[in-house]
Amino acid sequence: QLNKLNDRASGYVMNFIHISFPHPYSNKILNNSAFVEGTVVMYDDKIAWPINYETIECNKHTMLCSVDSVSLGSLLSRESSHLDIIRMDDFYKIVEWEGDRIEATSVGLCRISSLKLNFKTKEFFTITTDTGTCPEVPKLKKPRICEIVNGKEIISKELAKIGKK
Repeated sequence: QLNKLNDRASGYVMNFIHISFPHPYSNKILNNSAFVEGTVVMYDDKIAWPINYETIECNKHTMLCSVDSVSLGSLLSRESSHLDIIRMDDFYKIVEWEGDRIEATSVGLCRISSLKLNFKTKEFFTITTDTGTCPEVPKLKKPRICEIVNGKEIISKELAKIGKK
């Protein structure tokens, strides 16, 4: 308790968390809920943080999907040996829930993202396009297409690169 009080008094509190990669890859759809988890890959572009884990949970009653992402990477420089944990979350409004397929959208100021989840074919995509209302944000050359996959090999390879630094 003295250590906690001393940390609080000095304004320094250290929290330890354990994150293990790779995380599992799975998906499930029920009558009123759906769940996907895995690693996000980006097609036709280089993803900023390839060591990542994303979960998508959809609820038919609220007509919302929540997306929670955790990434391991360096905000300072790609060459840096310093690593940061980046956590992001977002909500998507479900526009269609038809059998084993869910489509949902999230409209931001500069970009529109669409979830396309197909549990029958096991395809789980996010497609992002520009809104055309943000001249200060660089326009995407083409739609950004990401997919949730089993990232075991991807993450193992990226962790090996970090281990060599």
